[in-house]
Amino acid sequence: MRGSFYWRKTAARPTFLWMFDYTSVVFFLILVVHMRTWTFFLAISFMFFLTVLSKFGFTLGLLIRRLIYLFGGRTRPARGWWHWDRIRGDDN
Repeated sequence: MRGSFYWRKTAARPTFLWMFDYTSVVFFLILVVHMRTWTFFLAISFMFFLTVLSKFGFTLGLLIRRLIYLFGGRTRPARGWWHWDRIRGDDN
């Protein structure tokens, strides 16, 4: 094999700056466009947060799904609330 780059590694999860998560690019771009002290600390803290999440095997999407499951509960209704007939009181 030539070097550490190989075509099989192209499907691997992309990273940014070799150790930070690729979703932190948004906050890095905000920092580049709007250079202030608070955006610097926001970008650094978000990059650190996503790095810690990836060390534990989580992604941002997975964390959001887990929080929805935690707050929403295990059961889901078969029909949405927008299908309920609130005037008559029956589901016909």
